[in-house]
Parts: sequence; C-alpha cells; structure tokens
Amino acid sequence: MNIKKKREAGETLGREGIANRVKFITSKINEATTYQEVMELAGRISTLVDAASYDSYWNEKVSTGKFKECGKLATIVANPKLIDQLVKSV
Repeated sequence: MNIKKKREAGETLGREGIANRVKFITSKINEATTYQEVMELAGRISTLVDAASYDSYWNEKVSTGKFKECGKLATIVANPKLIDQLVKSV
C-alpha cells in the first residue's frame, strides 16, 4: 500500500481510530511470547504511523516520539554498558 492510500485510511480512521488501533496492537505486544511477534506487531504500528501522517498534529506527535527514541539509541551506542538500564526506560 502506498503512502497516499495509507493517508486516506488514516483520514477515514481519524485521530481516535488510529490511536485505538495502536493501543490494541500494543496490548498484543504485551501478550507476545517471541521477539518475532513483537517486531511484526511493531511493523503494524509503523503502518499506522504512516496513516497518521495525513494529520499535521499527529505527524508532529510521531516526530517527537521518534526524536526521543533516537536520543535513547544514541545513548545506548555511546554507553553500551548501560544497555540493560536504557532498554527498560522510557
């Protein structure tokens, strides 16, 4: 599915619908028993992130989250001995 179709789907779902899908998939991540399941579900959330890009406010929120996670990854790369602490923190 191309980005145009994802944005159309996002517009149809709306902010609440997208957020509810993410919450539902997140609950399934908490129930997952393998890393593979977790990553597949993360991919589904990634698709919803693309769908949310139809909305500038939601896009801004996603960008903020990505920025924060990039900071976390940079900290992990700079301090690999702290990986256990950093992986389990928000």
